[in-house]
Amino acid sequence: MITVKMTRAEYEAYLLYLKSIEVMRNAKKGEGENSLLDEYLSDPVNVKEIEAGLEDIKAGRISYIDPDNLWESIK
Repeated sequence: MITVKMTRAEYEAYLLYLKSIEVMRNAKKGEGENSLLDEYLSDPVNVKEIEAGLEDIKAGRISYIDPDNLWESIK
């Protein structure tokens, strides 16, 4: 469990960041188009980390995300 201080605005910004990933993931693309996000999300490890981060935030186990060390903050 990671607990550090974060302003409400920073917390809401991080939730928006996670939501933007979800929206981009669900966006429809034309034939033959491939994005770096698709490539990133094709790795099950990356998807697992994103989902774990969402669960931890919703459960209140994470209250601060270090923007300079994002993935370490949500592991």
